[in-house]
Amino acid sequence: MYSLYFAGSILEQVIGRWRFALLYLVSGLAGSAGALYHSPNVPTVGASGAIFGVLGALFVLERRGTIATGGQVLGLIVLNLIFTFVLSSFISVGGHVGGLIGGFLLMLGFVRFRRSWQLSVAAAAVVAAAAIIVAYSSV
Repeated sequence: MYSLYFAGSILEQVIGRWRFALLYLVSGLAGSAGALYHSPNVPTVGASGAIFGVLGALFVLERRGTIATGGQVLGLIVLNLIFTFVLSSFISVGGHVGGLIGGFLLMLGFVRFRRSWQLSVAAAAVVAAAAIIVAYSSV
């Protein structure tokens, strides 16, 4: 939750409250889909997939030059993925990777359609639908 406070505060200031809420929810859904895809018979809990989605969104903004962090977001993602894979018997690898991919893709949509809230919502619906398809394809 500490990382969500800091990373989420930056992202919310840049993209706005409702886009942030939408990205967080869709990233959580994508993280759940990734967890189901990677290990369908293992129960998981937590919001780490959504937090990884926030990091994926920040990575898109960092690469586009919208925020100036000097490459720190990429370093944070790599460090967290190292911990994820090293401690994979205790951590949902699929949840983290799924959330990261979901947040990354949705932020690409938000950046592309930044002037239209309707197309931003449509981008979120497409990423959410893709996550649901991935989840159902693994079950």
